[in-house]
Amino acid sequence: MNLKNIIEHPKTVDEAVDRLLDILTDTKKLEVKAMAKDDLVLLHFSLGKDIRNAFGLNDGSTAFLSHHNADDAAMKIIEELWKKL
Repeated sequence: MNLKNIIEHPKTVDEAVDRLLDILTDTKKLEVKAMAKDDLVLLHFSLGKDIRNAFGLNDGSTAFLSHHNADDAAMKIIEELWKKL
């Protein structure tokens, strides 16, 4: 999975989730969907890292970071992705 080609950072969690739904492989979507909510934290160093880097969470350039730090924002995105799947 390569999230490095994201040009503009999402402005909302929903926008971030929609982008992930467009770029993630079906296999990755199924993997996330099959996880228990309590296990989503296991994605922190893989999908979470990709989200933080691609969506500008680490450099603070994403609008919805005003309410979350980078790690919390990435987990919120992962949780919302999981709910949609």
